[in-house]
Amino acid sequence: MKLFSQVYPQLRHTLSHGRWFTPSVIVLLIGLEMYGRQATTDIHDTIGAIVLLLIMATIALRHRNNPTSWVKRLGWLVWRLAKLTDFVKLSFGPDLRGSPQIPRKMPLGYHLLLASLAAWCILGTLAWYYFPSGWRPPVVQVSYIAYLFLLSLLWGAMFLTCLAGVYLPTMVVSRLFPQTEGTPYNRRRLIAIASYISSISILSWLFPLWIPLTVNALFWLGALVVQFTLGFGNSNMQLIWRAYRSQKIFAITLPRLLLACTSVAIFGLFALTISASGSYLYGKPKAEQVMGLTNMLGTWVAWLSPGMFLSSFILAWYAWIRSPSGKEIRFIDLENGSEPTRNHFARLVRPHGWHLATPVTETDYCTIHVRIVHPEASQATEFDPKWPLELCLEDLKNADVHFRLKRRYELQARRKFLRCTEVLFKQAKSVPRNGAEGYWFAPHLWFVGGLTRDEAISSEDEMAFLAEMIGPPYRELYPLSVRKYFYHLLRAMEIDVIFIEIGIGAGPIIRIFRRLFEVYDRTHPARRAEDLDFRQMIKYRVMFHDLDVEQKKSESKYYEPKFAPLGRLRIMHIYRDKGGEEELQDSPFSSDSSPVPLALA
Repeated sequence: MKLFSQVYPQLRHTLSHGRWFTPSVIVLLIGLEMYGRQATTDIHDTIGAIVLLLIMATIALRHRNNPTSWVKRLGWLVWRLAKLTDFVKLSFGPDLRGSPQIPRKMPLGYHLLLASLAAWCILGTLAWYYFPSGWRPPVVQVSYIAYLFLLSLLWGAMFLTCLAGVYLPTMVVSRLFPQTEGTPYNRRRLIAIASYISSISILSWLFPLWIPLTVNALFWLGALVVQFTLGFGNSNMQLIWRAYRSQKIFAITLPRLLLACTSVAIFGLFALTISASGSYLYGKPKAEQVMGLTNMLGTWVAWLSPGMFLSSFILAWYAWIRSPSGKEIRFIDLENGSEPTRNHFARLVRPHGWHLATPVTETDYCTIHVRIVHPEASQATEFDPKWPLELCLEDLKNADVHFRLKRRYELQARRKFLRCTEVLFKQAKSVPRNGAEGYWFAPHLWFVGGLTRDEAISSEDEMAFLAEMIGPPYRELYPLSVRKYFYHLLRAMEIDVIFIEIGIGAGPIIRIFRRLFEVYDRTHPARRAEDLDFRQMIKYRVMFHDLDVEQKKSESKYYEPKFAPLGRLRIMHIYRDKGGEEELQDSPFSSDSSPVPLALA
């Protein structure tokens, strides 16, 4: 202990301020290079990779406490090399309007990335063809440190891919076996995950490598079919982008974005797999003696990738069918009647957009209840009937009856929406403000998980409504039918996002939304909402801002939240009225006293 207490301060001083730091680093690197010339397998390379990581961490700590000139020059060189890639930098933003249409085009960086990954796959295949024992020996003969750097990057990428390959199926299992109260992780989930990992291990040991690569290619064909045949709900949302130092704006649709992400992921997995275990493609696994650990990781990545892609497609499909932008589905519950009567009732109401409710749909959809009675006891045309509505099958041929049913459904959806909104903002009231000015409220958008704040500390490149959520997620609080109804209502009134100033209570917010529903009913088929429609709201001010491509700061005294650098949408702002917007004007007065005939006055 005395030796450690005497050596440690001197070692710490040498690392932070000593003049022998740079020579020590050079000696360590030379020693590491000599060690690599004697090492024979990548298992020994794990020790070299750890040593190289410690050297780099030590250089970073030393430079932080006492800046070193050669580290500064090296950092400046890296920065200059990074500046050369400015031509592929992009600015992204959402386009929630969809019209007028923007020219559609994929960025240049996407094509360059795909070409680079394809070239990587070709070079990796050729390297394993000419060096069946692995590409480690020829690279080590040039520089062992460079080899360690490349190997560390390869191992890190494969490790992250393995984590994703286990995490995404775990999310699907969580959807299939929902969590019950009191059990943080139930037995079915553990059995399913353990069985999946065991199956992957057995498959990677028994079957050749080309099987998972072929399955991945089939997933890419599936994404190609989705692009040309299906959309993502009925949403008009797309991404718009602009190249570095350019004024031209282009758009990317969601199906095309899905195909682009799938293409990059598949080519990237091909490149990782071929780089790590390409010798298995030729049936000559001679590299197991030299690069056995790398081969094992590459094989695991290859066999985990089909499950990862399948899980991603399942989650995307789940998001698609539960997207608020999808087709609105209304459910009706028939409380009595025999099975033939129920089937006949379902055939009569299906052309009008109704579906018979089941116990499963009761939780996710608003449902109206009716009863089949004798024609003489029908209340379908009464002024103030009781619910469940009593009607006969003949009443379903009357268009006014279907209008009444639809109106009942709308009222239930609105009441449920207002109750959930009141609960949400009562919970948000207890959250500290932390410099924020307002809330982003968008339960009708599928990519927004919950209520978020316009953070004053957030960067301008970050979409503020994708920040930390406040309160429960929208999918847990609002039924899906309510979110669908609210989406179609806001689309009809040309409202994309709602911004609510912090400090406005739940009561005024509910009154403003009631006023929004009145404007929708009065102008149905709805027109776009305007500021004048909310002038009757005392103490509160509702304003609309059309954000077209770029956000421009106005001269208004009201706070304008930050958004993405690019964006095309219409925002509904809800503020506390600050007054001083209107000026009193004198009534017009004429000094002309010429007589005018009464009939002309």
